[in-house]
Amino acid sequence: MREEIETARERALGRASKNGTPLLGLMLNPIMDIFAEEHGERNIMTRAKAHARVAVLGASPKEDRYSFKAVKMLKEYGHQPVPVHPAGHVVDGDVSKKSLDEITEPVDTLTMYVGPDISDKELDKILKLKPRRVIFNPGAENDALASKLEAAGIEVVMACTLVMLRSDQF
Repeated sequence: MREEIETARERALGRASKNGTPLLGLMLNPIMDIFAEEHGERNIMTRAKAHARVAVLGASPKEDRYSFKAVKMLKEYGHQPVPVHPAGHVVDGDVSKKSLDEITEPVDTLTMYVGPDISDKELDKILKLKPRRVIFNPGAENDALASKLEAAGIEVVMACTLVMLRSDQF
């Protein structure tokens, strides 16, 4: 069913895909919602509360990287980003945590900017962190990990954090 929904979404929006993975980030939209309802599925994405703590896995100190832009934009939208990178870089004025294990306060959302080669190793840390949802940004998609997180009751979103923020879907 998910493939049918994705195919309909791609047709409706005219967006290309590679091996079934959308090349553009935002995957939740009214067209997909209508298609899902017509086929007996629900496509409900919950939004973060104001001032939510958001872990940014793969945060970069390089201003041209989307993970850096996410940290910056999360601040602009009133959220509390927690950059995470093993090198402990300073990202937009904040020292990153070197691991998800270093985060001691509750996290509403984990947004991923790392590929499956890295994210596959993070399952136990993510489950320990207990985020309400995990966002897989374009290029960070990992269907196997997403399935495990969903089975653990964590909401999974395949979308672009920047687009979600700008379109009031975060």
